[in-house]
Amino acid sequence: MTGTLSVVVACHNQAGFVAAAIDSILAQSRAPDEIIVVDDGSHDGSAAVVRGFGDRVRLIVQPNRGAAAARNAGVAAATGALLAFLDADDLWPPASLASRLDHLERTGAALVFGRVRQSRGADDQGGPAIPGRLAGAMLIRRAAFDRVGGFDERYRTAETIDWLARADEAGIVQANCDAVVLIRRIHGGNLMIRTAAPAADSLRVLRGAVARRRALS
Repeated sequence: MTGTLSVVVACHNQAGFVAAAIDSILAQSRAPDEIIVVDDGSHDGSAAVVRGFGDRVRLIVQPNRGAAAARNAGVAAATGALLAFLDADDLWPPASLASRLDHLERTGAALVFGRVRQSRGADDQGGPAIPGRLAGAMLIRRAAFDRVGGFDERYRTAETIDWLARADEAGIVQANCDAVVLIRRIHGGNLMIRTAAPAADSLRVLRGAVARRRALS
């Protein structure tokens, strides 16, 4: 076996969604060894919802600093040799962790992604499942994560794109499994919908990647 597995959930004002996200983690056919929810300055009662799960979930509360900072805080507290991430408004199918873990062990990769399906509500069966290089769709060995470093807290919306670019640059061995491992719930409160920053952040990430490549050439 590969080792213990920690799940980090970043949460900001997702009181209406976070319980279902945690339920989907608890329902995994391969249960994680610990679940850490980082409440990133919510003011809608999200922390109270998380506390309702008792000692099954560890809650960390911090001032609002963004998803990158929330994930970094969760990673710093995590004890597992493997790391997985889930946003508080998304879901995992029951075999999500097992599928990724099996693929990780069979391929010997350091980082595994699965497929992603989007959903707009309980009655929505979702669109086609597509490969997704998203935080919620990946499982990574802790040693590989530490080699890349944490999520860049300067970014509010493109922190995963930046992190994956750095993982590619670091030569992290990656693999993809065919299983659907993430249900990405689309709603009016999605950060990418609410903020005007995505394009600007993405451009900054691109510029950063180009600068790093030039520095190495």
